[in-house]
Amino acid sequence: MEKSIEKIITFSERGTSKVGSILAKEIKKEEKDNFLILLKGDLGSGKTTFVKGFARGFGVLKQIQSPSFVIMRRYSLKSKNFRNLFHIDFYRLNKKGKDFSEKVLLDIIQKEKKNIFIVEWPEKSSIFKKIKPNIIINFEVVSPKTRLLTFIFNK
Repeated sequence: MEKSIEKIITFSERGTSKVGSILAKEIKKEEKDNFLILLKGDLGSGKTTFVKGFARGFGVLKQIQSPSFVIMRRYSLKSKNFRNLFHIDFYRLNKKGKDFSEKVLLDIIQKEKKNIFIVEWPEKSSIFKKIKPNIIINFEVVSPKTRLLTFIFNK
């Protein structure tokens, strides 16, 4: 699998959100069955802020809330190429997803088509050993407002 890497520095929450919005506008053009994005980084590194911008870039007007407590939220998309945005957050999972049915999520990803899945804390689940993401984004805190986003694109 061919990979490419890009790095972007943001200097505010607004900047991180804007990067999410720009990526969404590019992904809108994609014609894929599903699109999977994994977000990695420490607490407070900007992952949910990025997702909020991404959803706005897809025209989601509903307030985006972190799914930390409910694990997964679904937002309808008005797009010819994608139907739903699934925002998944595994932060609160215990021991590699033992308290969450990974089979249910795997079924959704494999059977439901025309969806985008954005997953925070993917390292807490073994499911991503079975499914390869389209993009992995690593979020690094450089200073209180500055973030380094490293994009790994799988082609």
